[in-house]
Amino acid sequence: MDPLEDIHEKIYTPEGEKISERPYSPSVLEPEDASAKPHPDTAPRKWSGKRVFELSRGNSRLLWGGAIFLTVLLIASGFAIFWNTVRSCDVETQVPMRIRNIEQITSGDEVLYTVEVGNTCRIRLEDAELVFRYPEGSFSFGEGSGLLPISSGASEARALIGDIDPGEQVVREFKARLIGGENETKFANATLSFTPSSINRQLTLQRQSPVTIATVPINIVIDAPKESLSNKEVFYTINYVNTSKIAFENLRLRVQYPRGFTFVASRPIGEQDNTIWNIDRLSQGEEGTISINGIFKGEPDENMVLEAFIERQNGEQVILFTSERKVTRLVASPLSIQLLVNRKEEYNASLGEKLVYTIKFRNDFDVPLQEVFLKAQLVGSMFDVKSVVASGAFDVTTNEITWTALEVPELLSLEPREEGSVDFIVQLKDRFPINSFNDKNFFIKVVGQIGTDIVPRFLGVDSVGQETSLVTKLKTTTVLKAPGFYTDPSSGIDNSGSIPPRVGSDTSYTVHWQILNTANDLRDVVVKAKLPTAVTWTDHYDITSRTGAITYNASSKEVVWNVGRVPATTGIALPVIESVFQVQLRPSPSMIDQVGVLLLESELSGIDEYTGEQISTTASVITTALPSDSSVAGRKAVIVAN
Repeated sequence: MDPLEDIHEKIYTPEGEKISERPYSPSVLEPEDASAKPHPDTAPRKWSGKRVFELSRGNSRLLWGGAIFLTVLLIASGFAIFWNTVRSCDVETQVPMRIRNIEQITSGDEVLYTVEVGNTCRIRLEDAELVFRYPEGSFSFGEGSGLLPISSGASEARALIGDIDPGEQVVREFKARLIGGENETKFANATLSFTPSSINRQLTLQRQSPVTIATVPINIVIDAPKESLSNKEVFYTINYVNTSKIAFENLRLRVQYPRGFTFVASRPIGEQDNTIWNIDRLSQGEEGTISINGIFKGEPDENMVLEAFIERQNGEQVILFTSERKVTRLVASPLSIQLLVNRKEEYNASLGEKLVYTIKFRNDFDVPLQEVFLKAQLVGSMFDVKSVVASGAFDVTTNEITWTALEVPELLSLEPREEGSVDFIVQLKDRFPINSFNDKNFFIKVVGQIGTDIVPRFLGVDSVGQETSLVTKLKTTTVLKAPGFYTDPSSGIDNSGSIPPRVGSDTSYTVHWQILNTANDLRDVVVKAKLPTAVTWTDHYDITSRTGAITYNASSKEVVWNVGRVPATTGIALPVIESVFQVQLRPSPSMIDQVGVLLLESELSGIDEYTGEQISTTASVITTALPSDSSVAGRKAVIVAN
């Protein structure tokens, strides 16, 4: 039997014996020539139907499970490699970023910000962009290193860095001038955005750096009384100085007045209700002074706080440089005083007007006050001191009137709650002292004072008293002139027709409106006049001063010149404001042997900006007599028959 058959029988026969050892010696199979004939014992036999390597159902499931396991293992390994790569770039520790700058400065100093960015990751940081936000109240200096173009005063700058390779460090610089108050801290912010090369997600880093303004280069010093009486005039002096090594431009000093403060005057004159003084340029070491006086009204022990600010208007943003405040405490006085002019507390006076001043006084104390005195000082160049009429003694060297018990007996011992009054009269000058276009907004002032040097011991003071003042604004004087001409080459308008004028014939004339204004600016100025029945509008006119516009209403026959604003000193330091227009007269038979009327009365109206009062003035009727035209004289003005 063939050895294989023998083994096969023993393996697949249930009752086959267990094989304990090889029954045959092993042999080596050597390849034979293909042409060799098969051994008879090894001739091909038919397959018995059993496959040695056929997989069972259980083995198939095992194979598929292994394949799935290997797939999951490969995915997990890839994710582990990916995660390890991402973790190899911790942005907080491996992308170091910081802002370097000086910590303390003087307001107005230039600050250099250096932003440093490093990459210690094992991957590249792509599309990196740095956004630097300047501190509030700073002025940038245009383009910096690697910056996109920015404008002066921009709030932020952008630097396109691009890719940052592993181990690379990037530095960008930003300059700004910081403005702020003393001990104010300003913060700069930097934001870095980038995308690691291994992931498709943008990451950001932010850093912040402070700068403290230790000193301010512009100082303000306010000189003001520590204490004051209610209804007493106080004087402020505001001094400012630039202590830096650079010049500052486009500054302003702004004042916030105490509640109950009535502004009287300032030098120089301010803007916006005398709260703003513009400082176009303040050079190194330059100083300036603003003087303000006004009157406090309040209760005893009330604090009056005045604040002054040096600042710059930057668009809608206000940048504060420095500020200062001064506190004045109101104290009670046993004596009170009040001033009236023409029986009013507020009054606007006219040139040449006679004014009656009244000084009212009262003892508000519980005990009599002895040897009380009253004083009134006239302040201002517009008083005609030669016209003063008073029962008290007038000192022409100081322009001061004094009343004592000699003139007012009740002042010898002013009893508790006792009151009284004195009067004096003074006339104003009839001309303003105008020498330049800046001479305007005139006022007069009377300073009243009551007091005594004999004071009850328990008051603990050497004297008591109170002072007050009354400021009176002066109205402007406005003149409207309306001359007429037949011969008027300077106007540029040609007149024609018969002189003297004839019935039924047309004769043309020119009318000039001329405005002169003295002390105060005017607004909303309008000039009006109507034409008589026999006069018509030719529509020839010219505004030689280029001020306003002229219109004519044919229905009402009214000529209107909307002038608008007329500055102070017009016709004195500034040119006259003038317009000219032409009218045409056609006399009727009823006008023979009469002087013809060319224009009815002219009226000017407007508002005095300083006093706030409505003003008006007129010019006389214009006739064919034409007193301003020397070419028309005598009978040439009288209408004749045709």
